[in-house]
Amino acid sequence: MGLLFVLPLIFFSCEYELNDTNFLEVKKPPGDPYIVELIENKNEKGEYVINYPFIRYSTDFPTEVGEQYRRIAVYEEGYNYPFDIIRSYDDNYIQFYSYPNGTYILRYTVQVPSETGSLADKTGYEYLGNTYEWKIKWDPTNSPKLNLKYEFIDEFGRIRLTWDKPEPNYPQPLHYIVYLNNWDKEHEIITNENSCEIELVDNGYNNIYVRAVFESNYIPYLSEDISIYNY
Repeated sequence: MGLLFVLPLIFFSCEYELNDTNFLEVKKPPGDPYIVELIENKNEKGEYVINYPFIRYSTDFPTEVGEQYRRIAVYEEGYNYPFDIIRSYDDNYIQFYSYPNGTYILRYTVQVPSETGSLADKTGYEYLGNTYEWKIKWDPTNSPKLNLKYEFIDEFGRIRLTWDKPEPNYPQPLHYIVYLNNWDKEHEIITNENSCEIELVDNGYNNIYVRAVFESNYIPYLSEDISIYNY
């Protein structure tokens, strides 16, 4: 009889502790210290139009919010299966493995443990943070090009190279590298202008490329090349 009396008391005590102390609660800090913003242009539908496989963003987090508390995913609209993407928090950009033609949802989630010690905290249901979502549209038709051109300026093989600067809504380069390579000569020029003069080698092909260099290698391969035969 004594054993039958004790068991209900133990069960009642455990049930009371779970309901009273370790309830699930998602907490949100006052003032929202977790800020994420896209640095892109919107169209009339409110979509962020992406003309190249990179997306820029900026963050404002407390210093203790490390990468382990952040997640980035891109979903096809209407689906919950994310695309694989390269994530870089240090340089604040996202690079796609492949070009996601169409309209998609970009989701950035910040979840920092609340450290209350409750069951909800330990199981990941109680946290501080936010989830940000943006609609993005990939449109490669307006991807920028340098449109590299040249003209001879004298009979000794000296040419003037010209190229286009990126559009205003595109990241602006730190500088340009002009590189000449042929069978007996290499020459490199670094300039902030979108033109330069260079001397070709006689009787052979002169291979030239112009590369736009961006901060933190954000766009690592915006470049064009030409090959000129100089008699």
